[in-house]
Amino acid sequence: MDKIEILRQAYWSGAPTYRQFRGYLRDVEKHKKVVAIAFRHLPMQFMLEEYGKDRFIRDWPKIRSEFSFDQPLDQKPLETYDAIWGLWCVGDCQYPVSSTIARLSKRRKQIMRLVINEPGISIYSLAKKQSRNYSSVYKDVKYLIDRRLLEATAAKSRGRTIMKIVAPDSINTRLVQN
Repeated sequence: MDKIEILRQAYWSGAPTYRQFRGYLRDVEKHKKVVAIAFRHLPMQFMLEEYGKDRFIRDWPKIRSEFSFDQPLDQKPLETYDAIWGLWCVGDCQYPVSSTIARLSKRRKQIMRLVINEPGISIYSLAKKQSRNYSSVYKDVKYLIDRRLLEATAAKSRGRTIMKIVAPDSINTRLVQN
């Protein structure tokens, strides 16, 4: 099926040209309702390919405000795109959508991903897994803690105090703590 035919599926009262459609995707703030219709009615694979991973991670928190859990037609796409966003952004399909997370740098998102996948990991282990300097990772972790995206608890191990890092909004953290 060609792209124009796919666009007619969502905009049957007058499908935009493909060029117009790409323009809508470029300016989400101005065309949020039109973009939400596309996410609601067009095939997911088509939308994700057209939108691109990085832009989707950045813009989904804005676009999802046009959806409503009260509307039956909105529930399935909203839940599915939320899961894709969480998986692509931080590696957890149940992580709540947040514009704060979406705006993080790639390195900070990588820290979030590692902490979510290994709740209780130390800053030293994070630095080692990322092949980065400890002090740089410490600064990034401190930044994430200050924004309440991560939490740290002190634990004693062989006479040393080790900071164990967890993501409080992650289901993995709750599973480990119980």
